[in-house]
Amino acid sequence: MTSRKDKLIHAKTKLLEKFKRAAPRKSGVLGGRERLPPGQHVTGFQVLDLGVHPAFDPATWRFRVEGEVENPINLGWGEFTALAKAQQVSDFHCVTTWSTYDLALSGVKFSTILELVRPTARAIHVIQESADDYTTNLPLAEMLREDVLLAYEIDD
Repeated sequence: MTSRKDKLIHAKTKLLEKFKRAAPRKSGVLGGRERLPPGQHVTGFQVLDLGVHPAFDPATWRFRVEGEVENPINLGWGEFTALAKAQQVSDFHCVTTWSTYDLALSGVKFSTILELVRPTARAIHVIQESADDYTTNLPLAEMLREDVLLAYEIDD
């Protein structure tokens, strides 16, 4: 019997192959630097549907920050979306190799979260975990950049 994780990996691999076949690498330069990272393809914004539709229930959704912080938080959806809302336009580069330029997003700046939780001097990485068990970690130094946004809306 094939596991849900195996099915997702297979579907993502097929999608990656499709992107590589269908989308030529397009260039874009902004401020003297290439906007498109190596291995990415400009496709416009994609809605990835791999047959798995995680349910979103704002009544049970949680945003937690714990670990090397002075003030751990555990916010519900209403509390999270009540934090200061920021808007920005950014290039979006998906791990599945597609990219889109100038995507208008709204959400909570990571700096707003940092003000709430106050990381300790020992904090050097941020581990992020999603509801579908995806995890990644980034150096805290990268997360401190002004443009880091925990986006929850794509603006028209």
